[in-house]
Amino acid sequence: MESDSDPLPWLMIGLALVLLGLATAIEVVFIMSNRSDIRKLSERGAQRTDIPDKLFADVNRLSTTILVLKSAGLVTAGAASVQILLNATDTQRFSVVFLAWLGLVSIQVIGRAIVGRHVQTVARQLTTLTWAVVLLCWPLTSLLGIISVWLGGQNTDKDNRDALFDNDELRQLINTSEEENPLEENEKQMIVSIL
Repeated sequence: MESDSDPLPWLMIGLALVLLGLATAIEVVFIMSNRSDIRKLSERGAQRTDIPDKLFADVNRLSTTILVLKSAGLVTAGAASVQILLNATDTQRFSVVFLAWLGLVSIQVIGRAIVGRHVQTVARQLTTLTWAVVLLCWPLTSLLGIISVWLGGQNTDKDNRDALFDNDELRQLINTSEEENPLEENEKQMIVSIL
């Protein structure tokens, strides 16, 4: 039988808090924020990186990765709560588990507010970590994408490739169109601001 002071469930709740906090921050920065602002930040950085473009090129994979992180956090917290409650002998532990779950909800709400206020700062710091998490979850998100298509969902990878131009293709389109039909200066500025 396990001792009363088993730290594993509490470490699991801590891990759940980290996973949910990270998922919330990624969601606010890369799903709910202005994409052109994030790209501009990337271009202004000391080292130009194409990671934001990679993340935005497959928003469905990024969204699925966020769902995987949130699910992992909730399952971890649930398993820890069950372990704590099975070993509980008094109502104090029940109260602590309730407060831990309240913390899980609070970190998402508070995280959204804090990250939403500092999107640019967080975006710079979170870009590489987000790409690493997407790569780590790639096998699972690929499998989930295949299952989604198999169940009748759309093949979003194909749709994304067909519908979107990358920056180089769009710039080439602008240059080609200048030769055939000159663009107004304000139209050029609008297209460049989108990039």
